[in-house]
Amino acid sequence: MKVGIIGVGLMGHGIARNVLRKGKFELGFLDHPGNQPVDEITGLGAMAYDTPAALAAVSDVIILCVTGSPQVEAIVTGDHGLVSGLKSGAVVVDCSTALPDSTLRMGAAVQDAGGAYLDAPMTRTAKHAHDGALNLLVGGDAAVLEKVRPVLASLTDTVDHVGALGHGHRLKLLHNYVSVGFMTLLAEAADDYGLSSLRLLTRTGAALRDQFDGLFGRPIDEQLFEDLEEVLLVADVGMPTATRIIEKVRAAASDPDPQPEVLREAMRSEMRSILDGVHAPLLPHSCKPWVVLVVGVNGSGKTTTIGKLAARYRAEGKSVLVAAGDTYRAAATEQLAVWAERSGAEIVKGKDGSDPGAVVYDALTAAKAR
Repeated sequence: MKVGIIGVGLMGHGIARNVLRKGKFELGFLDHPGNQPVDEITGLGAMAYDTPAALAAVSDVIILCVTGSPQVEAIVTGDHGLVSGLKSGAVVVDCSTALPDSTLRMGAAVQDAGGAYLDAPMTRTAKHAHDGALNLLVGGDAAVLEKVRPVLASLTDTVDHVGALGHGHRLKLLHNYVSVGFMTLLAEAADDYGLSSLRLLTRTGAALRDQFDGLFGRPIDEQLFEDLEEVLLVADVGMPTATRIIEKVRAAASDPDPQPEVLREAMRSEMRSILDGVHAPLLPHSCKPWVVLVVGVNGSGKTTTIGKLAARYRAEGKSVLVAAGDTYRAAATEQLAVWAERSGAEIVKGKDGSDPGAVVYDALTAAKAR
């Protein structure tokens, strides 16, 4: 069985390496500028293809690990899309967080082309993807799931069949909404007990410091490095940066009698070195409105960063307006609205699937009017 993957990002890279290393399957991937470095997976035998159609023509199972419905639709039914090259009987496994109505349309298109479609959104983090320990919520035909289960077993801890096609994405959206609801309840509870939203936001950094304190107070062994990697990835550091930091800490641990504080200082030093290369003051100047554009791949911490910036500027007495330009990713606007409310900032948002440029234009117009 040959596997194809489209979307070798933070999550997709972990999936790809485990399909190769743990599953021992042949793997092809779509060559794309948004991919993470692919040296590891090409070193394990993965082959790059120029178009989704070319990848589909040689694959029995195709895993999609992209942002959401617009990307999935372009991959499946766009120019040189999967359906134009799909092998008879091939299975498309959509691990994105997509809209259920779109999922049903893509499933019908793949079925018309002679294949089968499963929606299998992921839960857990990039660390779990790297370790082959994701959880999948799978919607679709149970027999089709059994056909591809050996592939999914190489990248997962659990695979739950949750119903018909589209039910996986419905359940993932419910999962996201519950997470947003929890943040809202937490903020409201904090206000009831006299805690400011800014105080609540600062607990993220405090919790991270507590985790580092716990790590560097332990015996120095391989488990310490694994746990450090998990803490860094959950903190949205990203795999390449986490690997760089851990390599520096490992080097410090090679001393005959390594001390925990020496390892901690090695981590601090490497973090400073990374930040010094990109450091620039982010201070509003006389131009009004002063605009900060936040761009990044899915899962890199954009929403959290926007919330923290908004809270900081509000605490400095500045007027803040947030533009929810990510209109495609499921629950993105709702998540940003929670952060805006917690920081006391205004927000301009559009409908799901609307033109992001129009939302940003409306926000700039509103900012000028204010």
